[in-house]
Amino acid sequence: MKKTMGLVLMLLLVGSICLHTIAFAEGENELEKGKQVLMASGWSEDDIDDLIPEEAVEEFADASHAITSEIKYLKVSKTGEVTELSKVACMQKVDAAKRAENLSIVSEQNRLDNPVFNRNGNIGIGDLVQQPVTTSDGYLTYYVQAYRSNSTTYILSARYEWLIKPFFNEKDVFGLGHDSQITQTGTNADVYYTYKYDLYQNNSFIKSYAVNKPTQIRVTDYGTVVSQNLAVGMPTPGTGTTTYTAKGYRGYIQYKAVKNNSNNTATSIFADYQHHQSSISYSLSINISGASVSVSPQTNYKRMSPNPYLAFSI
Repeated sequence: MKKTMGLVLMLLLVGSICLHTIAFAEGENELEKGKQVLMASGWSEDDIDDLIPEEAVEEFADASHAITSEIKYLKVSKTGEVTELSKVACMQKVDAAKRAENLSIVSEQNRLDNPVFNRNGNIGIGDLVQQPVTTSDGYLTYYVQAYRSNSTTYILSARYEWLIKPFFNEKDVFGLGHDSQITQTGTNADVYYTYKYDLYQNNSFIKSYAVNKPTQIRVTDYGTVVSQNLAVGMPTPGTGTTTYTAKGYRGYIQYKAVKNNSNNTATSIFADYQHHQSSISYSLSINISGASVSVSPQTNYKRMSPNPYLAFSI
């Protein structure tokens, strides 16, 4: 009898281990399948790992490859003027700004290492390299994607990145929305949201920070909009001085939407980014409709327009 019971317990244990192994393998398979769909839709594996949570990646396992909007490249000046650029023109400006920033840091270090300026008519090393001037313009890129999950369900996503951080770093607003032909499913808990930034010291990368809960979030039948505080920097541990600079702001929103009428044959989606063009922070109300994101009060907010838009058959 004891031998029989022992055999039964052993079989149950082996069966439990086998089921756990199968479930783990299926989970790994869903994750890998989801990554393959995303990479076929323009994502790199590094960017997937950087911005999309694993459970969100798994939602793409059985989805079709994405339909992608035009990728927008925009410049916002210190005075709030927003200008659309081509990819080539934008990247030329970004590369020039990054080179100027690197030279500016070298210049400052040389100034500190060589504190002799204009003595007896001689120009110090610091003077010679203190010519590059970094830009006060910010450069943003963003776009939207739609994936067919099944005959009536779609996975929608929006992604942005500040290639060069803007002059003002306060509470920005980012939204993903659609028209009335489809309806967002679920609640706040069903929305995947990521906001990340990198910390640098003297232009040397220190670490990345991820924020998975926005300052505010509003979910309606027409989409999701969030507000997020753009990080300025961080004090060096043990000091009150902000020597770690935040940049590389980037974000992502993902949710599911369903076709709400069998007679509907087409729909459209959009992303909307509104930048707070001020150093003064205040309470904010945000909303999203079938046309755009609304911010109240609108004072000092600049829509990064033209914003990405995508129409497709359903």
